[in-house]
Amino acid sequence: MKKSITSILMTIVGGLVMSIAFASCNLTPSLQTFVDKLNEDCPKDFGEGMIITKAELTDNHIVMRAEVDEDQSILAIFLIDEMGDALTKELEEKEFNELKNMFLNDNDLKDLFKQCKKEHKGFKITLTGNKSGKTADFLEITPEEIQKLEF
Repeated sequence: MKKSITSILMTIVGGLVMSIAFASCNLTPSLQTFVDKLNEDCPKDFGEGMIITKAELTDNHIVMRAEVDEDQSILAIFLIDEMGDALTKELEEKEFNELKNMFLNDNDLKDLFKQCKKEHKGFKITLTGNKSGKTADFLEITPEEIQKLEF
């Protein structure tokens, strides 16, 4: 089960990287402009029962909000409190760090993270179940982690 979750996560993250990279092309001096450009493509179906519904800029993060089909997506497991917490802890040390590193080290995303660093923002993906409405933060790169990046 762990391998299939990891491969699905990598596929989804790969798709997100491509969309984010496209939206950050010719990034202007504002993360809000980036968010607006990303929202022009929303909703965007990433398969595996996940649809990016919108991006938004909060006090501390760029947040990508995704709806998860609770009947279809293995990602729905993150919405089940006990299982999601246990799975997150199990995966966090290795796979989530790999996912974070995939984002942070992607050449196409450097301009985005440079701007995040300048504006002291992090990056987060939040999942919401399509039936239950439950939410869970799926992947978070804190403002502090981005501040440590060297470009």
